[in-house]
Amino acid sequence: MPKRKLRNSNSITNLGEHAQKKPREQLLRTRGAGNKENVPPSTPESFHFEALPSCDSTERISVWSTASFVVSMLQEPEESSALLQHLATYSPVPNVSQPASSFRPPPSVEEACSALKDLKQLIRPPRKHSRGAGHFVADDDRLLSRLWQMQMFLTDYVRSGDSKQWGALSLRTAVRWEKGIHTARSLRTWTRAFLTDRHELPLTPENTWTKSLLEKRPDLKEAIGEHLQSVGKYVRALDIVDFMALPANQVKYGLAKPISLSQAQVWMRHLDYRWTKTPNGQFVDGHERADVVEYRQSRFLPAIADYDHFACQWNKDGTEVSLPDDSPRPRNRRVIYWHHDESVFYAHDRRTRRWVHKSEKAVPRAKGEGASLMVADFVSAEHGWLRSPDGKESARVLFRPGKNRDGYFTHEEILAHATTAIDILSQHYPDEQHVFIFDNAPTHLKRAADALSARKMSLHPTKPGKPVFGVDQMSNDANGNKHKRRVPMADGWFYTRAHRFMDAYRRGLNGKQAAWAAKKYHSHRVLPNNILEELDREGITSED
Repeated sequence: MPKRKLRNSNSITNLGEHAQKKPREQLLRTRGAGNKENVPPSTPESFHFEALPSCDSTERISVWSTASFVVSMLQEPEESSALLQHLATYSPVPNVSQPASSFRPPPSVEEACSALKDLKQLIRPPRKHSRGAGHFVADDDRLLSRLWQMQMFLTDYVRSGDSKQWGALSLRTAVRWEKGIHTARSLRTWTRAFLTDRHELPLTPENTWTKSLLEKRPDLKEAIGEHLQSVGKYVRALDIVDFMALPANQVKYGLAKPISLSQAQVWMRHLDYRWTKTPNGQFVDGHERADVVEYRQSRFLPAIADYDHFACQWNKDGTEVSLPDDSPRPRNRRVIYWHHDESVFYAHDRRTRRWVHKSEKAVPRAKGEGASLMVADFVSAEHGWLRSPDGKESARVLFRPGKNRDGYFTHEEILAHATTAIDILSQHYPDEQHVFIFDNAPTHLKRAADALSARKMSLHPTKPGKPVFGVDQMSNDANGNKHKRRVPMADGWFYTRAHRFMDAYRRGLNGKQAAWAAKKYHSHRVLPNNILEELDREGITSED
């Protein structure tokens, strides 16, 4: 085995003839810790300084033995502080002529204090609707790390109050972040740029020089998109893998091997696909049926429009808007809309997410939803749930639906429920005009008392003296008017949202257009006058 050369034979003594030589930097790193046996103190290597033409007094320092310098600062904090002060005030290069235009004086403490305040608001911006600070808005961890370094640097600089410490404090900040001279120089550059312009942030061009194959080959992106459309509704990332595994496609797009499943998942995001739940829109079960549209446009919407002039109105903040002064009706007869609400709750309804202790074990639970309980009530935007002012009388009904329980909530229960509500309103709120809105559920409908019913018709020929079936008979309602056809009613949803849909249908919009407009203007009761132009710009037409 050839003998190894030792740069400094005095650094190793009494370790045996088989001991290996440690490099100079490694000795410096182990100084102050570990085994110090037979390691005599040594003098650090001398530093070499040279003047740079475009730096200030502290930036002219160029340390060649950077590793030894940084390590010594980390090991001896008191000596490093004195050394930093010495470097900030002393130039070891004598008689160096420096051009006057190359010197950049450090910023003043006042400028640094103002920049530090703006930098803190940038890192932790104030919340809009609550107290306290928010979070950094940009999704860039490297940028946030650099801003933290700048904040630490400016904080030390403002606390020192001495502009001569500009370069030394930048180096101290870099050492705290386990960095060196280059980071200190960059830190001063970033801070000067931020002092000049608050929009100059230390952004990083990381990964800006690499491009995905989909960006390099637009034809490939288009081909994959067409392939996924041909697959149908339930596409998978594996479909892209199978598509790129075809030999013809590999030759066409210059691929040596098929792509992996993880790469296909990345491409799915490039193609604007997201793994999420299918979005659900509004229910359109019969909304566009001819008889429903005719009733809605010719009877329901005009009637609601007449009542809206005397009903309460609110702005987007929930503040009530006063009625117009030219209202023809007395002020004490304002209109109150009461929406009939039915909700079904089940015995096994419970929260599925909570704080669970690690010692908890899985416990058996009942299968299914359990017994049901229906709650029916009337609700308005002005009074809330329908009840007397003292709360002793209420229109709420608890009903146990089921064959062997309370039966089903049919028209008879609807009539009884409405009668109870009318009695409460007549007694406690007689100065208001009340309008009840029900949904058009099949169980809420009722035939006339003498109407034909297949359940009551005889199976065999009718006996003499009995009603003759098959003959048209006129039926009358409670007011004596003749029944012509069953008239469905519109759905009663949330108060403001329901009025937005009414206004949309009143303007001639179909169900899809009304849903889009109601979602966009969710805080408005009526739609703007240029809603048709907005629908045209979005490409939502009546033919869709």
